[in-house]
This record gives sequence, C-alpha cells and structure tokens, in this order.
Amino acid sequence: MSDCKVEKSVVQKGDCAWNVAKRNLANGSDKRISNADIIKEIKRLAELNGCSSIEDFSEKYFSKIGAEFVIDKVPVNRKVDSKARGVNSSRSTHKKPLTKEQEVDLINRMKDDTSKIVEYNKNNYSGNYYGIVDKKTCKLKIYNKSGKVVKTLTVGVGKTKGDDLGAYYLDHYHKTKDKAKAESHRYTTAGEFTLDDSNTAPAAYTGRDGKPKVMYLKGDNRGVRSGQMSIHMLYKPSYSQREKAIKSPGLEDNRMSYGCVNLTEEDFDVMHSFLGEGDKIYVLPEEKGNKLQLNKQKDGTYKFEQLFHKDTKRGVSKEAASAVKYDVRPDKKPKVHTTEKKSVDKQSVHKPQPKKQETKEFSWLNPMTWFG
Repeated sequence: MSDCKVEKSVVQKGDCAWNVAKRNLANGSDKRISNADIIKEIKRLAELNGCSSIEDFSEKYFSKIGAEFVIDKVPVNRKVDSKARGVNSSRSTHKKPLTKEQEVDLINRMKDDTSKIVEYNKNNYSGNYYGIVDKKTCKLKIYNKSGKVVKTLTVGVGKTKGDDLGAYYLDHYHKTKDKAKAESHRYTTAGEFTLDDSNTAPAAYTGRDGKPKVMYLKGDNRGVRSGQMSIHMLYKPSYSQREKAIKSPGLEDNRMSYGCVNLTEEDFDVMHSFLGEGDKIYVLPEEKGNKLQLNKQKDGTYKFEQLFHKDTKRGVSKEAASAVKYDVRPDKKPKVHTTEKKSVDKQSVHKPQPKKQETKEFSWLNPMTWFG
C-alpha cells in the first residue's frame, strides 16, 4: 500500500452502487454511458473493495449512510486520470456477465422512477419511442430508445390525486352507483401501459379530419384492465373550456378527467406521429412512498408495476384476476356469461326445481361510455 495512492468515497443519502458507478464514469468524460458500462464499473468497485459479488458490495457498503469505500488505487508516481477510471481501466477484469435478475435488481434500486424506465428501455425496449406521463407536472414526455426527450406535451389527467383504479372500476366491478364516491375516485392509474389504436370513436372524440382521436391504454393482468383508461383529445362539448384549462399556468386546472389522459387535438396528432399501436406509455405514481418496480411476469418478461395497489385492485387473488374473461373493445354493455350448463331430470320434470347457483363472469364494459 505504501507505493499506491488510495482514493475513497463516502456513501451519501440516496446513494446506491448504480448511482455511484454512473457518477464515477461521468466524472470528466463526455462519453455516452450505457447500462453495460455502469455494470462493469460496479463490478470493478466490488473487486477493488474485496467483495466477491455485486450483491456483496451493495450490502456491505450501501446499507447505511457514511460507509467509506475505495474508488481507485494508483501508483504515487502517476497522476490520477479520471477519464481512465472505469470501463477502460486495465483493472476491469470480470469473471462472468451480469444475469437478467441482477440487472433488474440494480435498476429497481435506483431512486427515481423516470431513470428506472429510461435505463431499462435502453437495452430492452422493442419500439422506437415511448411516453412518460407525470401527473404532478401534467406533462407527457416522449423519449427515443436512447433515453433522449424528443417532445414534451401538456396534458389533462384524473381529477383525484392518487394512483389506484378509478370511478369506472368502482361502478362496474364494485357495483356502486354512489355518484359522490365515484367523483372521489377519478384516478389516473399509475403503471405501464401498451397503446391500442381505436378505429372508431364517438363524435365527441372525432377530429376535424374525421378520424378518431382515441388510443386505449392496455394494462397488465393484475387488475389494470384494457379499456380502463385511454388517451384522447379533449371532449368536444367542453373543448374550449378544457383547452383553456390545459394552457393555463395553474396545474390544478389540468386535473379534469375521470382517469383518461387528455390532449388538445393538435397535441394528440403530434403524439400519434411518434407513438402507435404496441408502443408503451408509463404513468408515474404520485402517492407519497409509491414507486414503480420491475416485476417478473408469468411469461418470463418484466413489467413496471406500482408498489401500492397492485395486489388489491380487484379485491381478488392474482390467480382469480388472471382467469377473468374480458373483451378489449366490446360493442355493447357488459354481458353476464353463465358457465353452468342446464340439465333436465326427466323423472322430476313436473316437480318444482330448486334454484341452482350460477357462476357469473363479467366482460369488460365499452370504455367509450366512460371517457373523461
């Protein structure tokens, strides 16, 4: 140790191995930093601090504020070159690549939800563009695959602040007709959604060019159902009033819908020029303590789901929620399907038959009736 100079760092509030590694690489360099670069740097730091793995390094040094760890060792007769630190260093030797589970774990440890989405999509997103809705600022930002913002649009969102399912869910699954309760549940649900184009729309959501200005936000199979929300142009009968609200400086005026994301007709066309069928839109949580986490799905893929509400939205188990049949875009009002077949007992055909309990499954209501 006498012939080496040791550089150390102290764990600050909010620090994690990912953030520290990214900060090291960004120090004095204008090179684009990829996820692979950050992972290599974490492994270098782990090895430098005598840790056998990334997990060991994270647990040993980032479980408490103030822990001190080594970030570099250089000979005393050589100047420290911050640009040489990191992935290009000869000290960066790695035994095996990071697994998918380890990559997901590192991303989930990041503090900021937007950063999680951007970092994950750099290597895992199949489309060219995706959108992130921030309800706190009432903005929809469109990102390219490399994580750069290419367009920012002002939107209207659910009138009630929160991340759970809204009035539509309460009315048709909890069977409440309590208007006051429905008005208090006008949430824009947080989570990951896939865009589904609509070929038809009511006149109130048809643009001046005669085309429907509606896209559905399809959710996952843990309670956020297809059609529960959509993104669409402002409601025509109150277009001028809502357009004025969106363009006003007060963000409270942008809390206007029953959960759908609202845009002016012009902004909807701009958004649609970037985002189409199958592209992703992420809605950031706004409840204190809530956050998005990557969770593994039954098919082996990963999806961002909110920490709160994910298991309680339907009031049933995940298995039962997954078994419910529903239509993405039904043409009529909810149907009730009877799964029990009727049988006739010839010997007792003239006897009064006791009532048999039927098992009912509800299909999804046409969301057109609940645009807001």
